[in-house]
Amino acid sequence: MKGLLRNLIYFMIFSVTGVLVAIATFYVLTSTKSYDVPFLAGKSLLEANKILTDKNLYIKIDGESYDADIPSGHILKQDIPAGKKIKAGRRIGVIISKGPKILYTPMFSGLKLDDAEDIARQNNIRVENILKVHSDSVESNMVIAQDPNPEEHGSGGVSLIVSSGNYDELLICPPFKDMGIDEARAVAQQIGLDLSVRGKGRSIGSQSPAAFSLVKKGDLVKLELSDKESKWWF
Repeated sequence: MKGLLRNLIYFMIFSVTGVLVAIATFYVLTSTKSYDVPFLAGKSLLEANKILTDKNLYIKIDGESYDADIPSGHILKQDIPAGKKIKAGRRIGVIISKGPKILYTPMFSGLKLDDAEDIARQNNIRVENILKVHSDSVESNMVIAQDPNPEEHGSGGVSLIVSSGNYDELLICPPFKDMGIDEARAVAQQIGLDLSVRGKGRSIGSQSPAAFSLVKKGDLVKLELSDKESKWWF
């Protein structure tokens, strides 16, 4: 009998305790104040910690990641989106920016532009600017200089200065009319002009551009053949 009474007392105590705990838990959950989650991206850890502390919230660092736009030591993203309501005492996980990934810049100077761009792609480096300048000593389409310089730290981008060759060299177009075709070709090759020959005949009957007009080295001169006898040109 005594044992049964003792068990009954224990049962009543356990039941009352369970009810009290349930009531206390319900009270805590329903009485704890809710807060809107603030927007933390881009803020420093000190700023974010102060904002959360004022709302009885806490910060939890979940990791780090490189980012070219968010400075090192600032928050990159958060696990609970801004604007969501949460109870006081919650922790908000964040990812911290490590800043831009530092890269060493390869040597581009002395390479052809196409080769330099290939190397940049292989190293995940953006060619941000290509500045072309005339050069008497470096052939066209070759990289003359770069920024950042070789072996300097970079942030994934490079600017290249590329040769566009010599300034255009102006020439006086020879009078090809009445020349034989072999003679005309020899003269054109000597001064750096290209020829286009049409028609039939033993000598040049007309030309374009006209004789003694200004042309550039490498320009094309169009010749028309005729049946007239060729004459020597000096």
